[in-house]
Formats: sequence, C-alpha cells, structure tokens
Amino acid sequence: MSGTTGAAALDLRAWLDEMRDVDELVDITGADRDLEIGAITDLNAKNHGPALLFDEIPGFEGRGRVLSCSLSRPARLAAALGFAPGTTARELVE
Repeated sequence: MSGTTGAAALDLRAWLDEMRDVDELVDITGADRDLEIGAITDLNAKNHGPALLFDEIPGFEGRGRVLSCSLSRPARLAAALGFAPGTTARELVE
C-alpha cells in the first residue's frame, strides 16, 4: 500500500468532487441547524451512510457549510489520505 501524491489528498474541494463522483457524498440544502442537521447526521452515521455536506442552512446562507460523516468509511478515509482506491480498513490501520 502506498500513498499517492495527487492534489486531491490535500485539497478539500477536490476530495468532495471525488466523493460525489463515487456516490460517497450527498449534498443537502436547507436543513435546519437546530432540528435537522444533528438528527440527519446521527441516523446517517448509524446506517454507515455517505458523507453529508449541508449547505444553505437557514439563517446562515452564504456563511459556511457543514460536513459530517466525512471519514466514517474506509474508502473515504483512504481517499482523504491519498491512498489507492480499494485500500482496506486493515491496510489503513497498518
């Protein structure tokens, strides 16, 4: 197992695009910060779902986004660290 030297390993935007391309990221718009983001994240984590990117949060439009569950699957963690696709959880630990 060897790391890659691609910019994606250091560029959050590139990583987000890569995760979208492989259905490992879901964009969610308009979720309420007080009632929905936490509940959606909790249910998603319990079901080992994709990473979630919350945008256009009511009252905070244009002031930031919230990324959750970003590294909770080996494939996403491997991509973030610059390892080859298909790197297993065991290989990540080693």
